[in-house]
Amino acid sequence: MFKKAIYAYTAGLFDGEGYLGIIKHFNKSGRISYGCTAEISNTNKEIIEWLLEIHGGIINEAKRKTLHSSNEKQKWVWILKRRNGLRTFLHYIQFYSIIKRDQIKLARQFMSGEVDGELAFQKMKELNHRGTQIPQV
Repeated sequence: MFKKAIYAYTAGLFDGEGYLGIIKHFNKSGRISYGCTAEISNTNKEIIEWLLEIHGGIINEAKRKTLHSSNEKQKWVWILKRRNGLRTFLHYIQFYSIIKRDQIKLARQFMSGEVDGELAFQKMKELNHRGTQIPQV
């Protein structure tokens, strides 16, 4: 695949099946730190393995909501937390993302130090609230 096509396809997956969050961590002494994570979930393990091959990160097997449902497919999660990898990933998909454009902008501002951790955490929580309107292109 051409690079632009890879980034566009990944951005579409991310818009539809992805999550971008600012995470708040509390260490043992009570000190607060913040991090950023990107995830894409899918029942097709092949696409999750492709994301790993192209963008790095890790793969986790998602926990099933109901253990006894025979109709529920296994879900896989691609996760990218490493700052440099995440920075590169967000840089390239930002041009193609529609639904998560504001989340990507905020995450990039947080990682560059333009936005404070707590402010980024609160704003991302608002942006990720279900029912958020699709931005006008």
